[in-house]
Amino acid sequence: MKLANDKPLLTFFVLAYLISWIFFVGIGIGLRIEELAILGVLGLTLAVVLMKRISNHQEEISDIFKRAKMWKFDYRLYLVIILGFVILELIAITISEVLNRQLGDYVKSVDLSEAPVLIPIFVIQILLVGFGEELGSRGFALPRLQQKYNPVVASVILGFVHGFWHFPAYWLGGGTHNVPIIWFYFWLFPFTIVLTWIVNRANGSVAAAALVNGWFGVTLSAILFLPSEDDMPLNTDLLTSVGNFSLLSAYIWMAVLFWIFA
Repeated sequence: MKLANDKPLLTFFVLAYLISWIFFVGIGIGLRIEELAILGVLGLTLAVVLMKRISNHQEEISDIFKRAKMWKFDYRLYLVIILGFVILELIAITISEVLNRQLGDYVKSVDLSEAPVLIPIFVIQILLVGFGEELGSRGFALPRLQQKYNPVVASVILGFVHGFWHFPAYWLGGGTHNVPIIWFYFWLFPFTIVLTWIVNRANGSVAAAALVNGWFGVTLSAILFLPSEDDMPLNTDLLTSVGNFSLLSAYIWMAVLFWIFA
């Protein structure tokens, strides 16, 4: 396929959007089938598989799957991933709760007895969301963007395109991270820059990106970081509203901290 050979990045993004959005729209029109949601999440990976079949970039694409098994990288990056994100989240939520004068109530609400439940969730997050997204985003798209742009510009472009890929989640009334889309983007751009730095330091490891994606998703839930559905209903208002700042302040402070480090 000439377009896939000449403009692989554009072809990849078009395929990823088409695959994911078709399944997401299927859910939106009433086909409440769990498998559709899973296939939608895997749209980026399915696009990579299709690119291997329709383009002459097979060798490069095969390398993506090799990098998905690249768990051997600087141990300090593991510390950054496992401890760094948790520390940032704890700092953000401490600032938020102190400003809201509710730190004592938050500490009392923490229940460590449920920690073991997070282990299978963590595994699912890495396998489904982590590799499901990162084989395409950080495996296929990022290296090609960095061939033309510096890491920051490449990250901003990828952040915008990858962020808009999540749009059906808002259109379906689910949102991403349970927050209005404006704050999702406010967090996404610096997060993408930081993730690019991690992947580059890990020699392009897709496994490192999947670990970040999966671990970050689990910690957001474990640290009681996001507003509950009762406090912030998941509906299409998340597309246009800015939300309640007292409910979102921890998330916003976390984004500010990412901007500082980015």
